Amino acid sequence: PERMRLQESEWWRFERYELKGGKVCPAPNAKGENYSPWATYESGKLTTKGRSPYTELLTLVSVLGLSPPDNYDSLLGQGSADVESCMKKKWSADQIGAILTWCSKWGLLGLLPHRVSRIALSENAKLSNYGYVDPRLRTLGSDATLHDYGWVHQRLNGVWESHLHGPAEHPSVIVSNPTFEVRSLTEAVWPYFPSVPKNRAESFQYPRPQSREFWRRYAEPVEEFLQWAAIFAHEVARMSPKFVAENSARAAKARTLLPGHRIPPPLNDRTVHLSTLPQMNALVEPIGQFVGWSDDYSEIRLRWRSPSLISWFALMAIHDTRAGTRVEACRACSQVFSTNSYQALYCSEGCAWRDRKRKARAAAKGENHGEETR
Repeated sequence: PERMRLQESEWWRFERYELKGGKVCPAPNAKGENYSPWATYESGKLTTKGRSPYTELLTLVSVLGLSPPDNYDSLLGQGSADVESCMKKKWSADQIGAILTWCSKWGLLGLLPHRVSRIALSENAKLSNYGYVDPRLRTLGSDATLHDYGWVHQRLNGVWESHLHGPAEHPSVIVSNPTFEVRSLTEAVWPYFPSVPKNRAESFQYPRPQSREFWRRYAEPVEEFLQWAAIFAHEVARMSPKFVAENSARAAKARTLLPGHRIPPPLNDRTVHLSTLPQMNALVEPIGQFVGWSDDYSEIRLRWRSPSLISWFALMAIHDTRAGTRVEACRACSQVFSTNSYQALYCSEGCAWRDRKRKARAAAKGENHGEETR
């Protein structure tokens, strides 16, 4: 397929994360930086023998032995408060270390800006906060507090923007992935901000999603993080060539004309479910399109923006699948990798060499053992 031109694929990560109160958050005084997931994806095609960034999330899922919950269709519409009881499990220090190491490399998944499309905050807005402010209000001073105004954060075309609303709305949140529903700040936003006291959950001036202050305060419940990671891995597996071939054969059989009938039988729920990939659609739903100039301003191009890392990963997986790339687990180290070769069994030449040496030693040991027992 045509090489995708993407812009504003910046994401935030910190050099260290910690698990505190069941939530993954930046460690105190950890240095943060922004980077481009898509630029990493494209450069990785040249420097890591085709290994895509999202395959490291698949490896993490495999190492932790995760599987999507039985009710993950409804899980996609739940809030974090509902998810915390979905997958209670005691994780070892090594497993927690693997999660935190992954986050230090890639950042958090961005589940709040992914699932929520609008956040209306309480009154007493400060002009020093983010977003557009009427120039007439600027005359009051940058530190002024407007008692009758409230900030509204809204996601448009994959990017979060803010504006003042007066008079202030009743604090509320619109959860739009995968279905629209209105929730309170306490239910939908506060669980991601462990530094905010619960008695201020409805009145706190939450920073605009995707801003620097947002990422410094933001945390993700570890159970919710792992649930979405498992869902992502499950959906990538459903796009594999083997699964697609089996699903195509099943759909073709369902559409076979019955003897004596002129119309094919209706598809059953299972076939419809398999053919529409609803969870993958929910993963890419927040991605927005916009029209912009090329870098040299010579032509108009269609570009994409995403509010979450998991959406970028889903788009990478779809792009790879359309390009004929398949995802495999290395037979030597079990690390997941993407490849265009139908014969590839290892993630690197080093792993292939080590596995061949191991098999050769095992074979030699078996022969020696056989001679000894004769």
